Amino acid sequence: MARMRFGLFDFDPETGELRRDGVRVHLQAQPAKLLGALLAARGAVVTRDSLRRLLWNDGTSVDFDRSLNFAIAQVRTALGDSPDSPRFIGTVPKRGYQFIAPAETEMPEPMLQVEPIVRSRRSLLVWPLSAGGAALAAAVAWMIWPREKMIAVAMLAAVGLAASYAPAWRASHLEPMDALREE
Repeated sequence: MARMRFGLFDFDPETGELRRDGVRVHLQAQPAKLLGALLAARGAVVTRDSLRRLLWNDGTSVDFDRSLNFAIAQVRTALGDSPDSPRFIGTVPKRGYQFIAPAETEMPEPMLQVEPIVRSRRSLLVWPLSAGGAALAAAVAWMIWPREKMIAVAMLAAVGLAASYAPAWRASHLEPMDALREE
């Protein structure tokens, strides 16, 4: 899942890392899960029961109301939020909580590695692609190359192809003629 940005904050739901203006803000694991759930449902009410299942699904016996209120308080403290005048987390009495601030998903940049590899003297260059969608990114990169580079690459490919077939062509066409001259 991608990072979430809201206000001065940046949250990574996979690692539970919260940052404010690039500086890490301490947040324990359960409050981080809670924040991730609220961000994932931003604008919608996340019920207390669904938060109970998310945070204590393994049959752990806790005073649920007090523990959930404590986790919400930790998130609000980390965000500098207040239940009286909330900017990020709103309380829906007897139902649950909702993330009320605008938030946006920050998509990670595709990891595209394009490296020419020459496997043998006779092979053409091969460009391996890694990461999902990299083939599309490579195709787009190929299309936006300047025309001169595309022509140069095509010419090099043609020369390489011709060089790889030259010994076979010579053997089939010129060597029989050389044998006739010697007679």
